[in-house]
Amino acid sequence: MHGKRICMVTYVSDPSSLPPLLNKARSLARSGYDVRVLCLTERPELPRLERYAGDFDVVRIYSKTRRLFSRMYGLSPRSTLTAFVQYFATYAEYNVRAIAAALRSKADLFEAHDLPTLPATLSAAALRGRPVLYHAHELHAETHRKVRFAGFWRHLERTLVPLVDTVITPEANRSRIMREEAGARRPPVTIMNCPPYRPPMRTSVIPEELRRRGIEARFVLLYQGLLDEERCIKELLAATRYFANGTVLVLIGSGYGEYADLRPLIPDPQRAVVLPPVHYDELHHYTASADAGVLLYRNTCRNNYYCAPNKVHEYMMMGLPVITNDYPGMRELVSGERVGLTVDCEDPRDIAEAVRRLVDEPDTYRAFRENALRCSRDRYNWERESHRLDAVYERLLGGAGPVGA
Repeated sequence: MHGKRICMVTYVSDPSSLPPLLNKARSLARSGYDVRVLCLTERPELPRLERYAGDFDVVRIYSKTRRLFSRMYGLSPRSTLTAFVQYFATYAEYNVRAIAAALRSKADLFEAHDLPTLPATLSAAALRGRPVLYHAHELHAETHRKVRFAGFWRHLERTLVPLVDTVITPEANRSRIMREEAGARRPPVTIMNCPPYRPPMRTSVIPEELRRRGIEARFVLLYQGLLDEERCIKELLAATRYFANGTVLVLIGSGYGEYADLRPLIPDPQRAVVLPPVHYDELHHYTASADAGVLLYRNTCRNNYYCAPNKVHEYMMMGLPVITNDYPGMRELVSGERVGLTVDCEDPRDIAEAVRRLVDEPDTYRAFRENALRCSRDRYNWERESHRLDAVYERLLGGAGPVGA
């Protein structure tokens, strides 16, 4: 199959914004496939075609509509009509440009990464008579239950998923939903969001940054990722009220609206610090300087309840015990493998109690750390997970019929 071209259609601005996609593109390119990733941007100064770290090509789709509306109304227009026009005008332009860019790739296989890209991907594949793989990183319709367009996404999902040749999800319950509710033609393939294996290391990046701010930390609890309501950031910050002296929460990421500046929400600046986002390829240096990792999801939809975050595996790979939700997928991993503790994400005292246990019980902490390192080395890494993709690509590129065949 060497030399076969794969076109990955995305709705993100950079491959590093979606680590599972980045890991997949790199491994396919290094296996001999010609990989092209289509990204969306509103920044005309960025190159339209770029070789990404010497591994694969990135083609940027420039959205004039998104740039125009963001200048006029910002990210969150107040009027329902304005929001409707902005959203669908931007999405219509994206589909037209994505179809054209995908066709120009002359790919042998087209991949849609998350639901917004599926119409354009299916259209290009149908015009080329090529197979389609749908990588559902999220239960996309489930992430929009509280916004205006949830019904649109649910209808789109149930209409288009039956047309694709193969569906991939990162979690078994999500695969079941894709099969039973979205109508996938074949049982979806479950590939966990594990990063490529890195040998464990220890750095001092975060403690040094804290010292520059006049904070001496004896125990660093790390949160890395998006800062928003669904990640229980307010509860996490509230939990710092109950931290012992020397225990510091460090958040690495960015947010919008009230989460763009968390300083008003921090009870004690000696116990919680926000650092700016770090590029994915450098993030492990920060992870390796923390003592434990935390990642919480509010139970507002099945996308959260059946969460499958790559961040948990990134924590584990650097030997960080994990604090997370008592949800099905996380319970099986964190409690089943004994790599951390599960908590009630809406109870700051419960979160703080889990942190206290990691600080005050060295034997428990050591066992979690050793289990995390062993599991990452032996089971939860991209090299092991990606082997199951070989048969998928061989089938799709070895004679599968056109879309809908």
